[in-house]
Amino acid sequence: MEGRIVHEGELAIVIGAVAKRVKAEDWRDVVFGFTIANDVSARDVMFADGQWARAKGYDTFCPLGPFIDTEIDPSNLMIETFVDGELRRKGQHQ
Repeated sequence: MEGRIVHEGELAIVIGAVAKRVKAEDWRDVVFGFTIANDVSARDVMFADGQWARAKGYDTFCPLGPFIDTEIDPSNLMIETFVDGELRRKGQHQ
């Protein structure tokens, strides 16, 4: 894949139970845990198409894990994205 590739580290929620019509205050009842996701985008494709489906849908474009943390408090986390040891993005997840 050539072009403008952007990597964005994000907190991924791992759902561990049927989750339909869950009240906001009951979210923990259906969440098994959390892991890290690398939301990769082909920005050149995104802007050329005018939408995001193809730009985010290539094989290997959303690696997850490798661990699921079942005890972390997700309310205030710093997420850093590194590519080949180089810091690409850093942000506070709130």
